[in-house]
Amino acid sequence: MPRAIVDIQNVGADAAEVLAHIGTSSFRDAYAAHSDPDDLEAHVKEFFSVQAVRACIETRQSSYVLASVDGQPGAFAKYRIAPCPVPAGALHALELQQLYVLASHQRHGLGARLVQFLSKIAVRQQLQGIWLSCWEDADWALSFYLKNGFSRVGTADFAVGSTTYCDYLLWLALEPECRKSASHSHT
Repeated sequence: MPRAIVDIQNVGADAAEVLAHIGTSSFRDAYAAHSDPDDLEAHVKEFFSVQAVRACIETRQSSYVLASVDGQPGAFAKYRIAPCPVPAGALHALELQQLYVLASHQRHGLGARLVQFLSKIAVRQQLQGIWLSCWEDADWALSFYLKNGFSRVGTADFAVGSTTYCDYLLWLALEPECRKSASHSHT
């Protein structure tokens, strides 16, 4: 069986439709059994509609990275440069706002490859690390992040309509040597 070809690239507003599809499908899969249906759909419309994704990209609030397997888009990561609420002093960090993989594209290593891709971006920008929030009941996601080097550093609330969930704040420290060597590699 031939190996799958995985492609990861930064994308712009022209990818809003595919990003919206992946986000909507993945978010519904994760939260449908735990959320009020009206709240869930309102959240999806606010954050995963084509218009919302396009506006986010066009106003440069966040950036998106798209992962495809054999030419078929199946995952994305949404990120921005933002200080981490904890640990103290992590002012220069990359916030991984969303990482979603379609069910049909899981088990291809896309999530890990997206984290590696973002780590390289963070190192090039001499950031201290990557942080995110992860729903405490999303055992599959928490296991993934811990396996990929993140550690729990706090908690935060995450609201979907009238339901408030507890999220873990996760942190991946980037080694100072990596940041230093990356800054000298442009000479």
